Amino acid sequence: MKKVKVCLVGLGFGQYMAKEQIMTGPGAPYFELVAVSDLNAVKADAFAAEHCLISYHSLDDALLNDEIDVIALFTGPVGRATQIDKIIDAGKDVMTTKPFET
Repeated sequence: MKKVKVCLVGLGFGQYMAKEQIMTGPGAPYFELVAVSDLNAVKADAFAAEHCLISYHSLDDALLNDEIDVIALFTGPVGRATQIDKIIDAGKDVMTTKPFET
């Protein structure tokens, strides 16, 4: 089975999700984490270097990578609707744990 390529956006709670759910755990047979993105460039670069991933400092940059199938969105709730719209408009699927923004 071909694994789905994922970029994780937001390394607060997203770090836990990456390590415990996507890279290992129940998601590991289905997903391959290939990139991370965080507005904190130091955090994104350090996590990416530790796990041999691509590092992005913005969602827009991550969306330009045609090899990424899914964006795992683990950012705060403010602005989520706009982020989800961007991801869908870029032709990518969205994985998230948070409710829609009202």
